[in-house]
Amino acid sequence: MSGRATGALTPDPVVADPAVVYRRAPGVLTRRTPRSLVVLAERSTEPLRISGSAAVVWELLAKPARGSELAGAAARRAGRSLEVIRPELDAALHVLIAAGVVSCA
Repeated sequence: MSGRATGALTPDPVVADPAVVYRRAPGVLTRRTPRSLVVLAERSTEPLRISGSAAVVWELLAKPARGSELAGAAARRAGRSLEVIRPELDAALHVLIAAGVVSCA
């Protein structure tokens, strides 16, 4: 999967489950550019450039977090309500999980 992830994709409806723990997948390579972050899953040959909400989620997942903790932290960082940030959070998680750079349990 290659491309740019900004949180604008339509996600599965329950990606950001409050009880699920999200974490960065092991072995992901990362590089910061002046405008974005590039991530590469361990078994992938295609890097993914992320920015916007997806980059915020990646940064917040420096430590594993439950969906509820992740949503609260993202809302605080953006200075917006959970209701407003939720669609962007869901979209960002959808992209990161599909790329194999974030896992959940």
